[in-house]
Amino acid sequence: MDSLPDKIVFRILSNLDYDSFLFASEVCRQWNKVIEDNIDFFSSYFGGEDGEEQEEAPEVQQMSKTEEDEAIVKQILAIKPTQYYALLGVIEGTDEGEIRSQYRKLALLVHPDRNKAKGSKEAFQMLKKAFDAVMSGYDPEDPDTQKVVFASIV
Repeated sequence: MDSLPDKIVFRILSNLDYDSFLFASEVCRQWNKVIEDNIDFFSSYFGGEDGEEQEEAPEVQQMSKTEEDEAIVKQILAIKPTQYYALLGVIEGTDEGEIRSQYRKLALLVHPDRNKAKGSKEAFQMLKKAFDAVMSGYDPEDPDTQKVVFASIV
């Protein structure tokens, strides 16, 4: 099977900060190990028997702008609204400058004025809420931050 086109790989990598890149690299390395260790299972699952060579998959088609827009919105809407760091595409402990930068990139991609895909408004609102929560230090798992936020609302 051929690898992803360079244009897509570059676009993905250009949106990652250094720590996210290292994390993604480690995930890929571990996934490759899982495949190697279980090649018989995956071969039979995808139709191969006894290590038979499968015919090559069709070449990956380039996505249109509309398809990319829909894919980005679906990806954001698939994440739980309280998983703030995942929504922003950063890991916990990332400095504020990188969080702002990543938020701006994603906000431009899903802003309803630029992205006409169904659900772009909801995706944008989720990103904004996640950004505000991360920048204010709110943690949905920590009762102390919940009390502070509740007190500021009242």
